[in-house]
Amino acid sequence: MAGDGYTSRRSTHTTTGMAKTMAKPAASGRSALLVCDSPELSTELIAVLSDNGYRVTQIDDIKLMPAHVGKGGHHVMVLTQPFEGMSWHRTIKAAKSMAPGCSVMVMASHVTEMDIRDALSAGSFISLSRPIASSDFATLVSQSKNGLFVALR
Repeated sequence: MAGDGYTSRRSTHTTTGMAKTMAKPAASGRSALLVCDSPELSTELIAVLSDNGYRVTQIDDIKLMPAHVGKGGHHVMVLTQPFEGMSWHRTIKAAKSMAPGCSVMVMASHVTEMDIRDALSAGSFISLSRPIASSDFATLVSQSKNGLFVALR
């Protein structure tokens, strides 16, 4: 039914702005907020996050993110879209201000020179090939405490 959340083995998905949380419990008790509007990339990231022990809540519209961050409890946020009118760098800063103790990671396939320049100047740029390996993800999380920009190739 449109707008209804559905639960799968790995995580939660949203189709019309409602967050869904996957049923597979995270052994570590860690949770992740995934903000992604691409079904293909969402599926890939949910698998990687779940494989790394995260309970995943996925929303498809970044405008809904503040309400989910306000509920607290997320250890990592993965964003694939910037806030409207903001650069990726400013989006990371805004997300960090909402949840200071949370690791924030931006993953984008379409990257401009300015995005790369901003991320490099902040010391937060990594380029990564898809599909994303679960083993690579743990390293990314450890590097994303102050925000991380990941260019997907």
